[in-house]
Order: sequence, then C-alpha cells, then structure tokens
Amino acid sequence: MLYDFMLLLEKGAFYLAGERMKAPQFFSSIRGKSEVFNEGCKRMGEALSNRSCKSGEEGWRSVWEDVLCGRISDEKIKKMIVEMGGAFFEKNAAAMEQRLKECALDIHKQIDFYRKEYVEKMKVICPVGILGGIMISIMLI
Repeated sequence: MLYDFMLLLEKGAFYLAGERMKAPQFFSSIRGKSEVFNEGCKRMGEALSNRSCKSGEEGWRSVWEDVLCGRISDEKIKKMIVEMGGAFFEKNAAAMEQRLKECALDIHKQIDFYRKEYVEKMKVICPVGILGGIMISIMLI
C-alpha cells in the first residue's frame, strides 16, 4: 500500500501542482494495487465533489482515518498517511509540489526500513526452515 501512496504523491505533484487536473477528478481517477487505497481515493474524490468537508485537508483526514481504522496495525504508517493530506491542498503550486515530494521521500524511507526488516527476518527463517526439513528427512529415513 505504501507504493500506492508514493504513486499518488508523484502523480499529485504532476497533475495537481501543475494544475492539469482538479482535485476531485484526480482522486476519483487514481487506482492502485491495494483495495484499501482504492477505497480511500474513491471516498476522497466523493468528499471533494460533494463538498462535504470544510477543507480538503480536513476531508483527507476524516476519509483516511475511517478507511484505515482496523485495517492497518502500524500506527506510524497511519499517522503518516493521515497527516500527508495537507500537501495536496497547498494554495501555492510550488509549495504543493515541494511538500508532495517531501512526503514521497518519507514514504520511500519507510519502504526501505520495512524492506531491511523483512530481509533480516528472512535471514533467520530460511535456515530454520532448511534445518527443519533436514531433520524431518532424517527422521523418515
């Protein structure tokens, strides 16, 4: 799901900061690999189209808090996603683009952290699995 948010931030910097697309249309058109991400973007597009929130940042916060509730266990990731919403609704296009790029960099750092953590776990899991397989083979002989 983090890759989907990185894509969202990069496309946001291109389409929204470049004023090529309006925010409701942008969020309604974005699709990723994660169903949670797709649902959040769809709701965000609807919230902006219906003007059901005072500001875009407030709408982002409420939509993503609802969507992520109970689906994501990592509080750090939840907080990062919920707080990045303001980047999409900067008044100045240059400031928006800069802030979106900063958020994308933060997500990239998180992805690297989780990748390193996964590799470390696999360094332990693979040898244990191999030893278990060898022990079972010896017992069967």
